[in-house]
Parts: sequence; C-alpha cells; structure tokens
Amino acid sequence: MLNPRTMSDEGVRLLTSLEGFMPRAYPDTAGALTIGVGHLLTPRERERGVLALDNPAAPSGFDVVPWQQGLTPTQVHRLLAQDLRPRIATLHHLVTVALTQPQLDALLCFLFNIGEEAFRHSALLQLLNQGIYDAVPGQMLRWNRVKGVVSAGLTARRHHEIARWNTPAPQETPAPQAQRPAAQA
Repeated sequence: MLNPRTMSDEGVRLLTSLEGFMPRAYPDTAGALTIGVGHLLTPRERERGVLALDNPAAPSGFDVVPWQQGLTPTQVHRLLAQDLRPRIATLHHLVTVALTQPQLDALLCFLFNIGEEAFRHSALLQLLNQGIYDAVPGQMLRWNRVKGVVSAGLTARRHHEIARWNTPAPQETPAPQAQRPAAQA
C-alpha cells in the first residue's frame, strides 16, 4: 500500500470539477460566499475585500489580492494549493491507516466539502481507522444533505468521490535489483 503525502493531479482535477473553477465570488448551495475552487470567504476577507495568497518571495510572506473583481487563473490555483495544505495535514493527522493515492484524493475531496470538525467526528473516520476500508463508500453516501434536505448535487458528488476511492492504485515500479555475479564453477 502506498502512503501518499499530497493530492495527485487527478485528485486536483476531480476536486476542481466538483467544486467548480469560479474566478468571481458566488453563493454556494448553502448560501456561503465562495470564490476560486470552493474557497469560503472568511468574514475578514469579505470585510476587507482582499485575500492573502502565500508568497515566500514577498517580504510579508504573502500577496494581498483584491477579490471583488475576480481572480486570475493563477491566483485561483494558488488559493487552492493554499486551501489544500491544512486539509492534507488534517487528513494525515486523523487517518491512522495506509491509503492509496486514489483513496487519499477521495478523502481530501470529501474533507474539503464537509469540513474538518465533521470529518473528525464522523463514523467514516472511525471505521476507516479500524481498517474497514469497504465501509467508506457507504459512509460517504450518508453526507448528501444541505440543511437536512437530500441534495442531488451532493449525491452525485459522493458518487464521484466513491469512484475515485475505488480506483485501483497505480503500481509502484520496484527498484532495480543489483545483478549478482554468476557463480564460478
């Protein structure tokens, strides 16, 4: 089993397709103001009208970016990378069993949607940490409601996450073995 450390490019593509790539702010299905790839604008970001995007080369360590007129594709990608970092850390902290790359991708998409606290207290996490991998798809499907009402969009999303979860892991290429000299007769 692999134990990947970050989301794969395929996982990023899935997350982007599930969340949408929105350079302008919009209200999500729950009514929260969102921009980029599922970035919920914080009260401070809404009040000030700017985002802080990580930039190690900047003297402050970040760039201040106004969001009201929209973001560039590069800014959207930077914001997504920034938003993924704490979720990846959360997943590695909470999940105690090995995951394949597709499983990690699926869980990150799921965690991105339901949030850390909900994930932390979920039956999904408890069952997964007991090594009951087969329980994960059914547990994901339980998270398909918005304000108590079944959402066709969330149900479809869960099916995409489950499909990624069930994707066979890429085969690791074994390290080449050193050739032994032929035995002398």
